[in-house]
Amino acid sequence: MQSRLNLVAVLSSALIFISASTTHSEVRETRENKHYTVSGASPADVRASMNKVRPKGFDAYTSWNIRWNYTYRQANGRCAIASVTTRLAIAYTMPRVETQNANLQKGFDAYLQKLRVHEDGHANIGQSVARKIDDGIAGLTAPACETLDQRANALGEKLVKEGAAADIEYDRVTDHGKTQGARWP
Repeated sequence: MQSRLNLVAVLSSALIFISASTTHSEVRETRENKHYTVSGASPADVRASMNKVRPKGFDAYTSWNIRWNYTYRQANGRCAIASVTTRLAIAYTMPRVETQNANLQKGFDAYLQKLRVHEDGHANIGQSVARKIDDGIAGLTAPACETLDQRANALGEKLVKEGAAADIEYDRVTDHGKTQGARWP
C-alpha cells in the first residue's frame, strides 16, 4: 500500500507541474464599422460620387491592427512564455448611398453584400495572422528572457508583414472583389 500512495503523490506532483507550466494565450477581437456617404440619381452618378470620396482609392477598405502582450517565466535556466494576449482590431469602411430611387438602392444593397464578402476576406487574413502570432509566441522559449523578447517581437512583426503581403495578393487575385461579384457601374 505504501508504494501506491507514493505513485499517486508523484503523479499528482507531475500534474501540478504540467498545469503550472501551461501557457495561457488568447486572441481578443474588436470590429468597427465606418461608412462614407455617396449619392446620385443613377448608377453613374453614384459611381462618380464614390470615386470622389472613397477611402484610399477603393470602394471599401478593411484594415486590421494586431498588438501582442506576453509575460514570461524563468525555470531550469530557460525563459518561457507564461501568457500571451493578442489584440486584433478590424475596421471596415464601406459606402452608404443616399438616393430616392428604390431600384438604385436595391441594386446598391446587392453590390454592398458582395463587397462585404470581399472585405470579410481581408478580416479573415487579419484573424489568421493574429492566431499565428498568439500560437507562435505561446510556444517560444530561450536561454535568456532578453532573447525571448527579441524572438517574440520579431515573430509578430514577421507575421504582420506576411499578412500585409497576403492582403495585397488577395486583392490581386480577386481584382479587389470584382471576381467575387463586387462590381458597381
